[in-house]
This record gives sequence, C-alpha cells and structure tokens, in this order.
Amino acid sequence: MRTTLRRRLLAGASLASALFITLLAPVAAQGACSLTVSPKEGAPGTAFVFTGSGFTTTTLTFSQAGAQPRSIPVTDTSAPFTVRLIAGVGDVGRWRAVAEGCADRAVFQVSLPSTATAAAATIGTTPGAPDRIPALAAFVVLAVLFLACTAVMLPRVTRASRAH
Repeated sequence: MRTTLRRRLLAGASLASALFITLLAPVAAQGACSLTVSPKEGAPGTAFVFTGSGFTTTTLTFSQAGAQPRSIPVTDTSAPFTVRLIAGVGDVGRWRAVAEGCADRAVFQVSLPSTATAAAATIGTTPGAPDRIPALAAFVVLAVLFLACTAVMLPRVTRASRAH
C-alpha cells in the first residue's frame, strides 16, 4: 500500500513540477525581450522602425485608444527582427505596439505638422488624386455583360455557321 502511495505521490510531484516549469518558461523568456521603435514621434509619411530582440514573433499588434487593434504579420521571424512601417494621415494619434511572445511594448506618436488643417487630416486622400472606384466598377459591369452576351450568342453563331 505504501509503495503504491509513494509511486502516485512521486508521479504527481513530477507532473506538477513539469507543469510549473512549462508555465514559467514563457514568463522567464518574456523578461529578456525588448521591443523598441525609432523615431518615437513623427508626421504622416514618417517611417517607424520596430526592433525586437530576445524573442521571435509572428505578429505585431498596434492599438490606439477608442479604436480596434490592428495586427500585421512579421515575416522576419528571426531574433532580432526589424519591421518598418510608414504612417499615413489616418494614423494620427498615440499608438502602442506589442509583439506576440514579449511583454514589452513600444509607444509612438503620429502627429500632424503645425501647418496642417483639420480638414486635411480627415480626408485621407491626396488632393487632386482621381477616384478610381467608379471606373473600376464600370469596367467590371462591362466585363460581365460581355461574358454574358458571349455565352448567349456563341452557340447561335456556331449553329448558323454550320448551317451554311
């Protein structure tokens, strides 16, 4: 009876130790990681460079107060890794970047220059740039009509040519 109890206690203790080590390994690994951004602030058009060291990741997530987080895949999964992003006009505000696999975070600010107007910040398009969506929609409609006419007319033309 004592031998069975000892075996069970030993097996339970071994299992508990393995589980404890498994749970603590990611936490210990996160302590040695770092995520940095350079520059810390810039206007739309600025290239922000994120560098992660001490860990590997497949995803960078960016969050801003009051907005849904945005995630991007990291193609360079080596350690250290570098990701370069260019901020747009719609990205104005304070952002927090976190990488999967690291508890560290990088904070950066996208600011409009002092000469910018509020209207330019909300439009999000380049002044004078043509809007290509209506032209693309018209092209798609014409392509579908062409294919439909071809599907209807081709058998008739083929029959007519065979009759002659």
